[in-house]
Amino acid sequence: MRAGSAKRPWTAGDVRYLLDNAGNVPQREICRKLKKSSESVKQMAKRLRIQGYEIDLRYYEPQTMTCPACGRRSATARETGICRPCTLRRRLAATEGAISDLMRRLPADARAIYEETEAEKGTRAYDPMPKPPTYSNPPSRYQRRKDEEAHDRAMEQWEARRIQRELKAAQKRKEHIQRRLRNM
Repeated sequence: MRAGSAKRPWTAGDVRYLLDNAGNVPQREICRKLKKSSESVKQMAKRLRIQGYEIDLRYYEPQTMTCPACGRRSATARETGICRPCTLRRRLAATEGAISDLMRRLPADARAIYEETEAEKGTRAYDPMPKPPTYSNPPSRYQRRKDEEAHDRAMEQWEARRIQRELKAAQKRKEHIQRRLRNM
C-alpha cells in the first residue's frame, strides 16, 4: 500500500476470498484483487492460522501441462506438444503396422511357424507402478500439488519405460521377419 493512502479494513468477503484462494492463486494476485499490501495479507493469514484455519499462502506453479493426445499431466508435453508415452505409442503402432505388412509377405508355412514361436516368447516383468502420495495428516495445498506433480512425472517415466520395452521388442520382431524375408 502506498504511503499516505487510506487503509481499507478487512471485510468478511475479503477474508473469505483469502481463505478460498490462498495456495490456489499466487499471493501477488490475491494482493491485487483485495487491494491490500503483501504484508497485510501475510498478517491476516497469520491471524487466521491462530484462529485455527488451515491457510498457506505458498502457491505451487505447475511445471507440467495436459497432453492433448491422452489428457494426462505431462512434463514432456510442454517441450514437444505431446507426452513421451504418446510419442512412443505412435512409434509402436507404426512398427506394428510394418510388422503386419511384412507378415503378409511371408509364405503361409513360415508365417505359421513364426506365429507359433512368437507366442511362446514372453516379456520380462515390468517395474512396479509408482504409488500415489499418502499422508497421515492432510497436507497443505502447496505440498499436495507438489507431490501430485511429482507422482505425475514418475507415472509418465514409468509408462514411457514400459512402452519403450514393447517398442524395442517390436523392432526386434520386425528385424527378424525382414531377415527371414531376405533369406528366402
